[in-house]
Amino acid sequence: MSNADADATLFGGSSRDEVSEILNYLHDLIDAISNFYLNGHKPEFGTRSYKDHNQRIRDGVRSV
Repeated sequence: MSNADADATLFGGSSRDEVSEILNYLHDLIDAISNFYLNGHKPEFGTRSYKDHNQRIRDGVRSV
């Protein structure tokens, strides 16, 4: 299976908004776990904004 086939299989029925929500959730989860591990703070979800991070990604993709 090629990468294009794998992409189509995994995300073919998903909208960009759905994929974005999934990636933001995973980013939030990783940040919460890292913060817990490194600083001992209780994990809190949904308190971070990834708007600037996502915009930098969009800008980088557009410049290619």
